[in-house]
Amino acid sequence: MLYSDRIDFDMLNIEPPFQIEKYIEAIKTAEQAGYHVLILDSITHAWAGEGGLLDVQGRLSDGGMNSFTAWRKLTPQHNAFVEAMIRSKLHIIATMRSKMDYIIEQTDKGKAVPKKVGLAPIQREGMDYEFDIVFDLDLGHNAISSKDRSSMFDGKVLIKPNEELGSQITSWLNRNGSAPSTINKQPSTMASSTVSGHPSSSQPQALLFNDNGHKLGEKETEAILFAVKHAQTVERLFSIEQSMSKGLNAKKITAEQAEQVKKAIQERSTQLNQTKAA
Repeated sequence: MLYSDRIDFDMLNIEPPFQIEKYIEAIKTAEQAGYHVLILDSITHAWAGEGGLLDVQGRLSDGGMNSFTAWRKLTPQHNAFVEAMIRSKLHIIATMRSKMDYIIEQTDKGKAVPKKVGLAPIQREGMDYEFDIVFDLDLGHNAISSKDRSSMFDGKVLIKPNEELGSQITSWLNRNGSAPSTINKQPSTMASSTVSGHPSSSQPQALLFNDNGHKLGEKETEAILFAVKHAQTVERLFSIEQSMSKGLNAKKITAEQAEQVKKAIQERSTQLNQTKAA
């Protein structure tokens, strides 16, 4: 096995098709076996691999099912995967591949040279927001945190992170005898600035309700409505709708606020479908 000469670990292969159920079963199996840490490498396959959600959605659409209905059928599977990671008793490290592109940079001598860079992680939009810590790795194996609930790594560039980083995170997780259970180490580049051509820094893209403690009420509703307004796909609207439903069930938003969001989603969906038809 790769890296087995450096560290002792056990491995469970997930073979294609990369169905969500296989990932959830792997998490349960690791829990039952008494492990403390699980690395999912990578969860991109559950989204964009053979038998992943995008693959299934494409086959449903080819069979005549419209995109809206197809995602309504598949979104609960994605949410079940997220819940399995969040609710797990394990500390979970998940990797995601990133989309790659080239940019032109000027050298010190003024020469223009191409540079390979990473863009958005290849997973459902907002997946990285489900984790407590997210590291983006560049091609030189340097890391910068794009999300950090521990506040230990904000604004820091970590040069080729090693076991010391793991020890720091372990200490934070074990504070006061309890800790969150999800860490995401995302092999991407340092601080992606765009997602599908739209500035990621200006749009709330997370699933907005989970157990990590977001602000409630009017600010949350305002953030969701902003996300609806800027949604570029029907699939993104489904993600927002699921977030809204979770917030309503947890009494983090009111029924009136939920109805306001539903109306906005319907209007935006109509706009997207009209644009697609044109």
